[in-house]
Amino acid sequence: MKTFGGFIVGLAALALPSLSTAQPRLEIDTAADRGAVSRDVYGGDLEFINSNVPEVAALAAELPLLRFPGGDADATFRWDQSLPPRCTRQGFDWNAAATVASRGRSGLFLETNILRSTPANAAAWVQDATRRGLRVAWVGIGNEVWGDWDAGYRSASRYASDVIAHATAIRALVPGTRIVLSIGTAREDAWNREAIRRTAAVIDAVDYHYYPNHHAWTDMRPEQVVAGAEGIAPLLARLRAMIRAEAGARASAIQVVLGEWDGAADAPRVMKMDQLVTPRAYAMWSMADALFYGAALGEMHTGGVAAAMFYEVQGFRFGAIPGDWCVDQDTSIRRPKALVHQLWREHFGDRLVAVTAAGVPSYRVSGPTNWDGFAGDVPYVRAYASLADSGRSLRMIVTNRGGASNVASIAITLRGFAPESTASVWEVGGGGVMDTNENVRGPIDVVRIRARSMAVGGAAFTLPLAPYSVMAIELRRSGGPVVMDAGTDAGPAVDVPVVGRDVPRPEVDVPVVGRDVPRPEVDVPAVEVDVPVVAVDAPAPGRDAVVIGVDVPPASSDAGPTEVPQPVSQGCGCAVPGSPAPMDQMRWFLVVSLLVVMAALGPGRARGRSSR
Repeated sequence: MKTFGGFIVGLAALALPSLSTAQPRLEIDTAADRGAVSRDVYGGDLEFINSNVPEVAALAAELPLLRFPGGDADATFRWDQSLPPRCTRQGFDWNAAATVASRGRSGLFLETNILRSTPANAAAWVQDATRRGLRVAWVGIGNEVWGDWDAGYRSASRYASDVIAHATAIRALVPGTRIVLSIGTAREDAWNREAIRRTAAVIDAVDYHYYPNHHAWTDMRPEQVVAGAEGIAPLLARLRAMIRAEAGARASAIQVVLGEWDGAADAPRVMKMDQLVTPRAYAMWSMADALFYGAALGEMHTGGVAAAMFYEVQGFRFGAIPGDWCVDQDTSIRRPKALVHQLWREHFGDRLVAVTAAGVPSYRVSGPTNWDGFAGDVPYVRAYASLADSGRSLRMIVTNRGGASNVASIAITLRGFAPESTASVWEVGGGGVMDTNENVRGPIDVVRIRARSMAVGGAAFTLPLAPYSVMAIELRRSGGPVVMDAGTDAGPAVDVPVVGRDVPRPEVDVPVVGRDVPRPEVDVPAVEVDVPVVAVDAPAPGRDAVVIGVDVPPASSDAGPTEVPQPVSQGCGCAVPGSPAPMDQMRWFLVVSLLVVMAALGPGRARGRSSR
């Protein structure tokens, strides 16, 4: 009967992973100001090889900042030359890009060509942009010149000479222009330090490209993709420590820019057209990458990133819209990450306020899977809050990275803000973590923005959470009118169109933003940093049947195990996430039945049997 007793204990443990009923909760303190929200974080990379078609131009015009010409292709691009004839569609030459920027009043991160251009030519480009009335927010000198795959690859000392020459020439024509230094990953630490030390007197920011989970489909796991956002805070801490060590007195004036970023790279680099219609969903085209975006943008705001440009507006792999001037894909598609990016830029405020989370369950990932990434406990829910409209509007973004059995709702308490009784809600997702708008023989809008209203019972309320979703919520302060966007009345959920807006092209005269900070010569000894290498994780799960944090075999036969869920580290006593909700009633029934049987046996007989 020892076996019988062990069976009883084991079954009870299975049925009762935790007796706690603690509710995950958020406290939002609107009086705890965390600084201004930089709208330049909502930028994107516009490559000159993106196809200049209405859908692409419309999305580019919606972004507050465009990095142009974007990516490795800058080595062949010159602003004062027409594009060579190639492929089937026209790309973006300088005139076309300037027109898009003017139409949307977008700022520019101009990426100079240090192979085919000269400092004087780059200076003339910046001057031409400002004469057109465009806001030149930043000027980057080259692209990824620290990487030996790039045509512009060079030593740190040679690159530093290029940067100084460009900064001198550009500022002679356009004083105050902010100059950006391209730096590499942790693997290029010595190169980075030397470049910063040699250029600290002339630069205003470093440009880092953040790409966690940069590997093939067979190794891709969506729970690792969404966890990549957790690596941003430690990355920023590492970069700022390096700047302090190398830039001396100018360290506080040098900001961090993420000139490229994305969460996954599992689609093949070279595709045949017949591959585009196969029923395989790639993480980088699915809700997995969108969930990464949902938390990554909040981490950038929290970490004080000055500007960020997702990669990229259009591209057959990384594009928010698929295709380019040579790959003919459906340009009416907007991938899920583009919709989450739209939520942030349209529905987040201008002053960041404090959010404190408690009792939120988490799961564990063993990444990182690239030189960047995250290893550790990942909370299923990340939330960020802001004020807008002079404090009359409270706006939140809540990302739920779990399934229905992980976190179904979260309790919210507001401090210093009494809301109206109705909130406006916009939501992306709510289905599967691998839902996508393409490549699965389904409609192109499986994932869309859905808008609705929600009743709020005061400053303390419970927010239901759809699985694998990103939600924007706006609350209006009580005592003022409730302002809601078109289509978000108190009726059922409606779909929000994501087709680009035909904004009139205004004549704008926006001054160049820059600081004329004295730049003394500095030479600070380098400090070595020992960055641990973490092994790559297990094989990928299958499509659509993936449940993050739940040890359930996926439907696909080539799927690997998912990460084992972990209880929340705050000691809230929450249930271990991942127990399938439909099993709960059956487990309770079995436990109660067994307890009845044990009671019928009698305490004496039970003790006698257990003592043998």
